Amino acid sequence: MKITYSQIEARFRESVETDFARHVEKLNRMLKHYPPDSVQLHGSLEQTPRKAGFAFALHLTLPTGKLHATGSGADVRASAKAALPKSKRR
Repeated sequence: MKITYSQIEARFRESVETDFARHVEKLNRMLKHYPPDSVQLHGSLEQTPRKAGFAFALHLTLPTGKLHATGSGADVRASAKAALPKSKRR
């Protein structure tokens, strides 16, 4: 899986990457039947101009289609967490 980030300052990037590590592992397991070079995950961060907060967007590109998720929160980690899928425990 190719992972890219845009518009994320260096001070925020490390926390986003550490939060994503577990989710990227899960995605790799679920998408193992696709060739690794054909799966792309792109994340971008934007500071909301009128409110004190951040908006995070994820784009997952597969050979069969694209998925898009967004999340917003008071800080970078909260916005990234809102964009990630909720894991269900059984």
